[in-house]
Amino acid sequence: MTLEAKKDNLIIYEDFDIIIVNKPAGILSHADKHEKNETISQWLKNSQHSLARRIGVISDPRAGIVQRLDRAVSGVMVVAKTQLALYFLQKSLKKRKFFNKKYLVVIKKCFPKKKLIFTFPLAKTKTRGVVSFLRGKSSYTSCKTKRKLRKGCLIECFTRSGRTHQIREHLSFSGFPISDDWHFQSKKKKKSEETLLLAKKITFLLPGNWN
Repeated sequence: MTLEAKKDNLIIYEDFDIIIVNKPAGILSHADKHEKNETISQWLKNSQHSLARRIGVISDPRAGIVQRLDRAVSGVMVVAKTQLALYFLQKSLKKRKFFNKKYLVVIKKCFPKKKLIFTFPLAKTKTRGVVSFLRGKSSYTSCKTKRKLRKGCLIECFTRSGRTHQIREHLSFSGFPISDDWHFQSKKKKKSEETLLLAKKITFLLPGNWN
């Protein structure tokens, strides 16, 4: 089934400036040279949806996607439909101002206390984000325990930065790996198209409140 056939479940909210997309796990946010399957950005560009008719950023390689989610991650993404919205939201994200993201995560092992903060600097390799104290960029992830499960814990994470694989690497490096996250576990494990990490909530100013 194509993404166009699923569009009623993909679009959570829309106005003149933005679309909020509910990205399924197993799908890339935007294409790379090796990807053969349809991505969110390709669907946005090719869809007969109003985005393709009105968008002022259709020439943008990412089709107005402000923040990407990893293939294995599901949840909410914001897409700009106009140049002004794209500029403002990207600037807000870069400056960590008026743009906050929260995630729900299932980890294998519970924290020793209710809340932990991770600030390990992160760098990007060809395939993943990694902690690097020599060439990494600053990052901030705050996590708190929501409930204990039979195996592991459900936690909520808040990020002030958007580094590649930030939550996944911060948790894995600290000894609290996400359950069923093949990318940060043994290569012998079968690769899964989904990990137990959900982009739960995005908070930002809508265009009408910019002034």
